[in-house]
Amino acid sequence: MKKANLLAAALAFVSINALAQPELVDVVITDKSGKTQLVSVERDNLSHFKNTKAQEGLLVETNPSLFIAPPKKDLAEETIDLFTMKSTSVGTGNDPDLDKQLYLHARTESNLTGSNVQSAWELGEQVKTPKIAILDNGFLQEGRFQDVVAKKSVSFLPAKYGQSGWDSSEEELACATGHGLGVAGLIGAKRGDNFGIAGIVDADLYLVQVLSCSQGSGTLYNSALAIRWAAGDTIEGFETLEEPVDIINMSFGAEVAYCPSYMQDAINYANSKGVLVVAGAGNDSQDVSQFTAANCQGVVRASSISPDTNDLSDFANYGDVTVVAQGDRVFSYGNTKTTDTDRVRWSGTSFSAPIVSGSLALAKAHAPTLTNSDLITIMNNTAIENTNSECLTKGCGNGLIDTYALVQKAKSIEEDGYGYISSVLGNKQPCELKLYETATGVFSRLCASFNVNLNPITDMSKDGSIAKLYKTLKTGTQSELVLETEKTEFIVADLDLENYTYHYELCNGESCGDKYALTYKGNEPPASCKE
Repeated sequence: MKKANLLAAALAFVSINALAQPELVDVVITDKSGKTQLVSVERDNLSHFKNTKAQEGLLVETNPSLFIAPPKKDLAEETIDLFTMKSTSVGTGNDPDLDKQLYLHARTESNLTGSNVQSAWELGEQVKTPKIAILDNGFLQEGRFQDVVAKKSVSFLPAKYGQSGWDSSEEELACATGHGLGVAGLIGAKRGDNFGIAGIVDADLYLVQVLSCSQGSGTLYNSALAIRWAAGDTIEGFETLEEPVDIINMSFGAEVAYCPSYMQDAINYANSKGVLVVAGAGNDSQDVSQFTAANCQGVVRASSISPDTNDLSDFANYGDVTVVAQGDRVFSYGNTKTTDTDRVRWSGTSFSAPIVSGSLALAKAHAPTLTNSDLITIMNNTAIENTNSECLTKGCGNGLIDTYALVQKAKSIEEDGYGYISSVLGNKQPCELKLYETATGVFSRLCASFNVNLNPITDMSKDGSIAKLYKTLKTGTQSELVLETEKTEFIVADLDLENYTYHYELCNGESCGDKYALTYKGNEPPASCKE
């Protein structure tokens, strides 16, 4: 399939002189305040137009077409197989097709791309229902699959601007593959409803149409507006959301070797509102740096590995990706134009991205107070490293996303914090305390001794980091180094919790990260320590 291109206007002929009208291209003008405007310019006049606007202090950038890039295989023949529903249940939940969703299962020798999602489900109930915006196309008719329910559906296509994002016209349904619905199903199809597939997370889905038809055609500028809308910005023609979504999933791209300023500004705006942005790396077997929006800053880049080789998929973009997930023959909903039991197997980083988005959303659902930065750090640190040949030479980021390990660690920090301090004497029996009290010097020293338990976001033994413990006067700002250690559990004498607060940093060489406060938790010192 060839990439669609809305930027080149079709040539029309003037009946009087039979001369072709000039070819137009869409460009985005950005002023110094960041305000943008979309205009059409004659292609032959583009260079002069850019120079003139630059002299006025304005930035002019082309507005490239978006596309859903197919793998370098015949998508229809090689990567889509049809299946009918089964009535049997397998594993956690009773969704008939759950057994075909390989990425949900544990990673084993026979399931090399399993991300262990099912074990994450067993960690307990979600404490939050995350909101996820899916910028895509092919959402098909509302209600076609009963377990994919949208909280809201809107379109950013010029012909449907501000209207519903569901496909409704015969023309749309005739060409739609159901790509967007397939992505939405992976993320948030209702689980345990004895129907179809199981989504990774119980979430509110916002279906945002930014491309049209089968392969998908749209513009980067409109997708940037869609990002802003999903992040809570006011966009003319759309009802402003009461609060931003938690995650934006973008399973599309434009072959542009830089991130246009209006797109980067939109992503920066989303990040500033606490929104995680996930993008598919692309399917052109090229470096991800050549494709927008995956080459923008502030984006989680998801690429694909194959369940056959446990290596980079032959179509997948590579390089500076964040993590990988199954992207070959991913089972989900699609449009075979037959019945509402349509199921297909998709291939492409378009379907690695929602596995990553859903996993991060599940972590947010269990740990809503953690920052996006911490969640990404945990995801990267718990990913399963891949050193197979293609991944090793071209780059698979931090490896295969491990949903269970990600959620487990995030949940641990949510419940126990980043570390805590407890008294070494708090759990001693009365007879033991009496023995200590007979040696006054020993007892007073033990009263000021505490167990320190660190709960770092990274695996210190894995990344070679050390912890630096500091104390700060409650009435001051200057911190004083107490000790450095490679351990996560140790005892420190002479801590003064009445007058000082304590925190630690994780450091690699001279580079140190965020400060993590230690809380007082657990064993109180005995009353005799206060006498």
